[in-house]
Amino acid sequence: MKLKERILSLVLSSALVISLAPTNIFAEEEQANTVKTATVEVSAQAEYQFIVPHHEITVSADKAESYGYVDNPKVEGDVTALDALVAMHEETYGDDFTKDTKSNYLDVNGGYVSKEFGVESYYWIFDVNGKAPHDGVPVEAYGGQCTMDAVNQAVLKDNDEVRFVLAQDTFAFMDYKLNVSYNGKKLNGSTFVAGVDQHLNVTGYGALWEGYPDEVIEENGRENVADVQLALVGEDGYTITPIEDAITDDNGDVTISFGKPGTYHITAIGSEDMEDYGSYVVMPYYTVNVVEDDSVANVYDDLWLQYDFKELKKGDSAEIYPRRVNQINKSDVAPVADVVRPNFNFEIISGDSIKLSANDSSQKVSVKAVKEGTTIVKVSYDPVFAYDKVWAGTHDSNVTYVVFDVNSNPADINIESGIDLSSYDTIYYIDEKELEFAPTCDEGQIFKVTANNETLTSEDGKYSFKLKEGANVIGITAQDEEGKFKTLYKVVKARKVSYTVTNLSREGEDIYQGDEVEIKFNGISLPVYKLAGIYNPTMFNPSWGAKGSFVSYYVGNAEEVTYVDGAGKDAVAQNGEVKGFGEQYNITDNSMILKFNAKGTYTFTKGSIFESWWGSGLGADKLVENGGKPNLDAPVLEKYFSELPEFKLEVKDVVPLLKKEIEDLNSQIETLNGQIEDLNTELDSANGSKEVLTAQLETAKENLEKAQADLEKYTKDKEASDAELEKVKTDLAKATKELEAAKATATKSSETKDSKAASDDKELVKKIVKFANSNVAGLKVKRGKKQAKLSWKAVDNADGYIIYRKVGKGKFKKVKEVSSKTLKFTNKKLKKKKTYTYKVVAFMNVDDSKVFSLESKTKKIKIKK
Repeated sequence: MKLKERILSLVLSSALVISLAPTNIFAEEEQANTVKTATVEVSAQAEYQFIVPHHEITVSADKAESYGYVDNPKVEGDVTALDALVAMHEETYGDDFTKDTKSNYLDVNGGYVSKEFGVESYYWIFDVNGKAPHDGVPVEAYGGQCTMDAVNQAVLKDNDEVRFVLAQDTFAFMDYKLNVSYNGKKLNGSTFVAGVDQHLNVTGYGALWEGYPDEVIEENGRENVADVQLALVGEDGYTITPIEDAITDDNGDVTISFGKPGTYHITAIGSEDMEDYGSYVVMPYYTVNVVEDDSVANVYDDLWLQYDFKELKKGDSAEIYPRRVNQINKSDVAPVADVVRPNFNFEIISGDSIKLSANDSSQKVSVKAVKEGTTIVKVSYDPVFAYDKVWAGTHDSNVTYVVFDVNSNPADINIESGIDLSSYDTIYYIDEKELEFAPTCDEGQIFKVTANNETLTSEDGKYSFKLKEGANVIGITAQDEEGKFKTLYKVVKARKVSYTVTNLSREGEDIYQGDEVEIKFNGISLPVYKLAGIYNPTMFNPSWGAKGSFVSYYVGNAEEVTYVDGAGKDAVAQNGEVKGFGEQYNITDNSMILKFNAKGTYTFTKGSIFESWWGSGLGADKLVENGGKPNLDAPVLEKYFSELPEFKLEVKDVVPLLKKEIEDLNSQIETLNGQIEDLNTELDSANGSKEVLTAQLETAKENLEKAQADLEKYTKDKEASDAELEKVKTDLAKATKELEAAKATATKSSETKDSKAASDDKELVKKIVKFANSNVAGLKVKRGKKQAKLSWKAVDNADGYIIYRKVGKGKFKKVKEVSSKTLKFTNKKLKKKKTYTYKVVAFMNVDDSKVFSLESKTKKIKIKK
């Protein structure tokens, strides 16, 4: 019978198969408070089988002594590995394990074990937290090894892990102690994304190295371990199922994947190939979590390479080191050490002139030039779980390529692509975009030009093709007089975008002269991303020399346009340039606020993205794999990047619109005049309503006549200024205000004309008249974080107040109605970089209607952050 079967027979034939319940339930009696305990993870294994599965057990310091075993006097009173071993036997065999029968199962002489779980062998070994415990003091007489702890002197603490192993290498005790790592960290506790390949690495060292200090083991003993088979441990803790195709290669690398979310337990055993050369492993035990991929890939998470084209000669080597940008990090200011790299995929899509060291890696892959020719490698990255969420994989438009041309005897020709774009630039377009370029060479002639594997035809030395969204691979080959060739490849990024235009002055309406407009671009991203220790984009802070990031356009008649700068202030276009600012680490939330002071067609050209950053010069990311420490004295660098599409805006003449408003107001005044005539026979002059209404209408009419006269002057006089046009609008606003007050009075008069009680109550009439001619005083508006705090003074006889607000140059809209007891209001969820204007009106309830007071003075604030 095989050893494994004998052990299992001894363990499993007993009806008392191990319980995973806490082991203190087996205690013969409650221990005194003075006895130490330790809660630890325990297991035992032999011949690639767990005979005691991993589980938690609470062990008392006198457990071994209670069965007649003796701990080393130096650790008397502490919980030892022997205490744990005795507790495991007690737990496994139950009542069959007693002081009288113990030697049938466990034989310990001093600190040396010759039998465990009924199996006699001098090859039982143990470790604590994956390492054989020792005193840490190298002894020259032992060849630099330290003095090992026996089982009765190795002290255990809470959360330690102790395992007992029957070594399989009975010749040299060289069973490999394994470490399975993921992303450079120990596998245990990792979280994976379901359906995504996970790339692990297995290293190890022979058990005989255990006596040496850790630094000696790491330097001389640890190595990549090939032919290790990864396996899953079943829920029962015993069943071991090899994972299909999960055997480590010569570098110790192996790939696994989990189809469903859940908790999995992973171990490793030796494969047949490993046993063929007499090597064995100690089975590790890891728990991993697998979660559903709930992420959504987006265009803002890009992919960078150190280069997009590399020339090699046969036998040369190179490396591909990709970066996911945005980086996966705890925060925008977290250090390099906290950056998590996803798994990157490398796929040869054409050619066979190179070989890759791996098809995937979380770090880099090596390239070896093996024959003449051109090879294109496609690069992408997988989703990964980090910092409590799943970070998405590559968006289709951000998959990129690198081209290797292996030519051991190239022509001595310099080729210029004629495309003035760097790897940080993107061509943004709306519907479609043709890229035209004129490549040149200093010797010979252009032989062939391709774009996305299609051959292009020259027209007067120029080539063009329709860009596809994503990476476009352009190849240019030149030939010299001797027939030798030289090749240049360039990858050009292109992305579809859109933009929205919002009239802030007239929501939902066309744009008119004098209106304020917001333009937002959707689908753009920062050219230079935040890279820990390398690049740090700035915010807008001119006092530091930091200009932030913004969308830049040039407008032909820019003298008629103003824009809002990064500080929220109105700015005049310099040399025709207008700007729309973003945030420090994100230009996706950009906003270009413009005011057009003249009618006409405005054409926006030479669109680009400006960025300033602290840190290294552009290109530093291509020279280093990881960033350095933050440099608080780093200079501010800046550059314009990318190409944005041209567009036009039509700004209409405001005069016809104002004429129509005047006509509408005249019509309303005529209607109210008719109401006055109807009221003349109904209202007693003592009532006061007729006098109030007449006065309000007269004031409205006077302002309307002023507006009409000013407008006629403006339309006739070519020298009239914009200020005069603003005067027209101001007079119209006054007329509208008085007209609204008149409407309210007329409405109230009509509703009360048949009420004898109302006409007889002179005191009420006086109160109403006085209230209608009073205003809300003392309005104050304080700016908070994305909020405005209003306060005002009480108005006599008011039943409540109505708060009005307008955004930018827009119209006032009702925000909130409050009771007369409320003299404060906080307007929340305001947007940054917006200007808000407030006013307050009091009202008095009379019967079922409201009588309004005069408005408060307006107060304006600007939300900065």
